[in-house]
Amino acid sequence: MTKTSHLIDLLLPHKERFTAQNAGAVSTVVDNLTSYDTANTSFRIFGSAVETPLNETDFHGLSWRKSLWRSQNSQMAESYLAKLEASDKKPDIIEVHGRAFIAQKIAKARPDIPVILYLHNDPRTMKGSKTVQQRRALIHDLAGLISVSHYIENCFFDDITPELAEKLPSCVNWLGVNRRLEQMPKRKKQILMAGRMVPEKGFLEAATGLLPILQEHTDWQVILAGGKTFTSTDLSAYEKQLRTILAPLGDRAVFLGHRPLSEVRTLQEQSEICIVPSLWEEPGGTAVLEAMAAGSALITTKRGGLPEVAEGRALIIENPTVNSFEEAVRELVSSDEKRHFYQQAVWQDFPFSAQKMAERANQFRSQLLSSARSG
Repeated sequence: MTKTSHLIDLLLPHKERFTAQNAGAVSTVVDNLTSYDTANTSFRIFGSAVETPLNETDFHGLSWRKSLWRSQNSQMAESYLAKLEASDKKPDIIEVHGRAFIAQKIAKARPDIPVILYLHNDPRTMKGSKTVQQRRALIHDLAGLISVSHYIENCFFDDITPELAEKLPSCVNWLGVNRRLEQMPKRKKQILMAGRMVPEKGFLEAATGLLPILQEHTDWQVILAGGKTFTSTDLSAYEKQLRTILAPLGDRAVFLGHRPLSEVRTLQEQSEICIVPSLWEEPGGTAVLEAMAAGSALITTKRGGLPEVAEGRALIIENPTVNSFEEAVRELVSSDEKRHFYQQAVWQDFPFSAQKMAERANQFRSQLLSSARSG
């Protein structure tokens, strides 16, 4: 028996640029969701028009006349709806990434097509889903919800009664990162911290904590890769403070600034230890997954969705402070056995590939369509 072929439309936020050079977190997820062939699913990706779409996928650029009075996301949604109206192909599902009010707008405009909201961040901070009343309305209008962690899913259903929550089919789909290596690599005695250099990421606390350890262990170095933004710019006050803190290490503290993802992943594969020291409630934690995919011994924090993927595979700090970072770094630098334990733990148990992420999403979509047909 031949499976029914499904067509899924995925709509990006207007700020996303679906190109190899400029892809943000959401574009990267969408690229992975659509990169694995399945016999019964095809995709169309819609977003702001770009010259060279990422990986030559079935991308449809949207354009619109800018207005000072209306949001760009709203205008993009209307551009999509107009293109949909003119198309001879009707999707089985419309999947809106990261914009609750746009998902609702499209669901109201096209009640004949199931609309899924794919959450990458806390909905309580988003237009259209900040209040309980708004999220109740979304439960009524949406066909399904996909969240990048249980933490984010729980944020959506915060103060929603269980009876009402049950009315919206919901799926947790952890982020996926593909392992690039087939064998555990040889590593250098270095600690890597990579990401945006902003206070909520906890780099200052981690740097202050690891300083005395590396002053004792002079055969180790620390590498910091990243900047305030994802482009190379002048140093921020926060970045200058980091450099001042680590100045006693001399050339054993290496500041690389912003680096392409491929270079960061190589550094992760080379490093004995990676630290993802987040102080804020991380939605899903791509940096954590990248470090684990590399087989590095990981130190991270019990924040947001991080422990969902790192539990049992990393050294997790419950209360991130300078002292707790110092204790964690000392534990792994001073003990080859403990460091190798965490490296082997994640090398042997890493169920978070991009392909598995794509498969989980497809399974949820298929279940929604099957339920709709049977209903």
